[in-house]
Amino acid sequence: MIFHDRIREHTFKSINQKTQAIITDLEAIEPEAIELRLKELDKEWDIDRILMLNFSVFVFLQLLAARKNKK
Repeated sequence: MIFHDRIREHTFKSINQKTQAIITDLEAIEPEAIELRLKELDKEWDIDRILMLNFSVFVFLQLLAARKNKK
């Protein structure tokens, strides 16, 4: 069950094959295990968002400091 779209067409075949293998493995797993994995991914997304926010604030503050120093 491989879908054809722009993302998959521009991704290395090895990555697509690994992804398909993961999907096939997940199809054989109980729904509870899938639900648990989705919750784990949500937590990872939250951590990633926090890191990106911290980075953005840091860069913004540096830009403000650089602008102040020019005057």
